Amino acid sequence: LQDSGCQPLKLASKLSRPTSSRAMISEGNRRRPRRPAAAVAVSDGQNSMTRDTRKKSASIIIRTRNASPIPLRRHGLLSPSELDLLFKKMTRSIRWVQYNTKRSRRKVFGWPIVPGSDLCPLPALRPVLDGMIRVAAKDAGQDVGQIRPIQCFLCLYEDSRNTCPVHSHDWRQVTLSLGAARNMIVDDKKLLLEHGDIIVLGGETHGIEIGRDRSVGPRISVNLFYHADGDVCTHD
Repeated sequence: LQDSGCQPLKLASKLSRPTSSRAMISEGNRRRPRRPAAAVAVSDGQNSMTRDTRKKSASIIIRTRNASPIPLRRHGLLSPSELDLLFKKMTRSIRWVQYNTKRSRRKVFGWPIVPGSDLCPLPALRPVLDGMIRVAAKDAGQDVGQIRPIQCFLCLYEDSRNTCPVHSHDWRQVTLSLGAARNMIVDDKKLLLEHGDIIVLGGETHGIEIGRDRSVGPRISVNLFYHADGDVCTHD
């Protein structure tokens, strides 16, 4: 998702302080790289990024509350049986790609969300993503039509040894957790995400820590990246 040729965006909301509309992911590193980068391939939500012309840049922080899991009984996105069925379908039907780094291992699959195109690989996911957008809109205090999805990225953690290093995004993020319960590190807190939990993030550093219980089964995260109209003005 390359935001080429766009001018820096003007602040338009107290919800956020974005310095650029470009995605910048630094997985396993709390600091943003100083060196400008050319466009890179998408991996774990790593949207293509363009050279930033600004001399200084700072990570976006949108949060206005402490991030905490929203259990199924509160968001009601799916019934327990529907969640179980979705988890099974995703495990079997998604064309997972192995993704390894020096400090992590998991399988992934992602696609950009482009107006007028439907790239979702599983029909059963479409209403789930719509529901996640509603949760995102409520969190941002805006209407559903003011939420602008950017990308969906799926992660499959086959066992407790599969992890995701601490990283951050220059976008808002809403995540649905399916399957085995795993600990997510958000800033300096440890949060347990259980089957059906949703969490909304706005620039916080986060990651999935390695588990000690080797009997823990697989987990899938459905990660929807987006921004809200209240964050920034439109492009020039």
